[in-house]
Amino acid sequence: MSPGMVRRRIEVVRAPAVQREAVFRVRPVAAVLGARSSWQRALCTRMRAAGWTVHTEAADIGERLDAVLWLMPQGQIEAEAALDQLVLANTLAGQTITTLERGAEAGRAAFLAITRIDGARGMRRPALADAVAAGVSGLVKTIAREAPTVFSRAVDLHPRLRDDTVCALIEAELHDSATDPQESGYDADARRTTLSACPPGDFGTDGAVFPTAADTVLVTGGARGITADCVRALADRCEARFVLLGRTPLAPEPGWALGVGDAELRPACLNEVRGRPDRPGPVQIGALVQRVIAGREVRRTLESIDRATYLAVDIADRAALEKALAPHRTRITALVHGAGTLSDRFLRDKTPEEVRLVLDTKVTGLLHLFDLLDLDRLRHLVLFSSVSGWYGNSGQSDYACANEALNRIAVWFGRTRPDCVVAAPNWGAWEGGMVGPALARLIRSRGTELIAPEAGARLFAELFARRPTGPAVELVGPLEHPDFTRGSSLEQAR
Repeated sequence: MSPGMVRRRIEVVRAPAVQREAVFRVRPVAAVLGARSSWQRALCTRMRAAGWTVHTEAADIGERLDAVLWLMPQGQIEAEAALDQLVLANTLAGQTITTLERGAEAGRAAFLAITRIDGARGMRRPALADAVAAGVSGLVKTIAREAPTVFSRAVDLHPRLRDDTVCALIEAELHDSATDPQESGYDADARRTTLSACPPGDFGTDGAVFPTAADTVLVTGGARGITADCVRALADRCEARFVLLGRTPLAPEPGWALGVGDAELRPACLNEVRGRPDRPGPVQIGALVQRVIAGREVRRTLESIDRATYLAVDIADRAALEKALAPHRTRITALVHGAGTLSDRFLRDKTPEEVRLVLDTKVTGLLHLFDLLDLDRLRHLVLFSSVSGWYGNSGQSDYACANEALNRIAVWFGRTRPDCVVAAPNWGAWEGGMVGPALARLIRSRGTELIAPEAGARLFAELFARRPTGPAVELVGPLEHPDFTRGSSLEQAR
């Protein structure tokens, strides 16, 4: 394993029994929203009999609210429909979180997200749509960060459980006096489970052969940032060809940028537009400069990997992606999904469009690739996930959902194609990745180390020297990383 790095595999474990002690205020009010079903109707009936006022339409929610129960769909649905439900769940949470916080002043207030997958939060044998739906746990864990007075939990109930059993288990979870675990499940025998990160282990290699000159590795987000560092590390160890996808167009640099260093680009751009009647504002200036810097970064990556081809395309645009991949798609034998974007805002401030943008980059783009590639040819699948999903992260409910969905998609893929090496490393924060200098200082002030690019890239490359042993969903970070020893959360600077 790379020096200074640890990994902890996420596993399904037995959970302690619920302690039904939490008390809601007199005449509590609940909103039971989302998918409709026989057990949803039975649940509403049971809660009303227990003295709850239950709303089943969002428009009926008023100033008093003690619990929100969001029911993700189950059964024969498409993955895209499950993604739509994640957007709705984030939107509902944003609309109700302040009201729930007020309710918490008088008694318990709760947000429960309920799925019917496999009784193990999608970590055993999910369908693809179920894997996407399981991403809702990232929302639940982010609520715990942003609104700690609100009890939040993701509950997964095996589809074979009877309606009356389902209702009784949900009611028990709603009143659990323990705030941990934030994820629980019930198998077909109603045994309670949760997820846990096992003790640190060794990545290592087991003698498997790295990709060869006959292989082509497709990498999303692969021409810039930490993903590019990872690609270079792999390219140094094998003779495979690489197809790198990114959104940065490789256009010629404008005249004002030629021969100008990165640090001097902004003054050069300001000098170029000075005196123009249509002079761009600061935001537009910043975008022009960033476009030049991004293009330079892509070119440096291509110069450092002589076997790489770059395609400028938005992977969320299926038609454009299909056209761009047409000359390469039948040769792809490995897929690395490193693309991602952030739209950090607290839940109460997020718009559905912002949530959709983040989910589309991480999840929709991957679904498009699954549609377009011959998946039976893949010998390696690596999905870049994040500890933001495992722990939740203030301002990143959408990003947490996307990464939790990726974790379950890795499980789905590994179970359906056991001959493929499948990994979903949940990376901690990388030095020089999406972490700016101010946030890096904050993280270090809390005693948390960042992933050094060289160590992280080396560890990534080692993933390709493993044999198929089932999908590996693992937390990955420095040895000195408190999040891997104490289970604390990395919070964004605000």
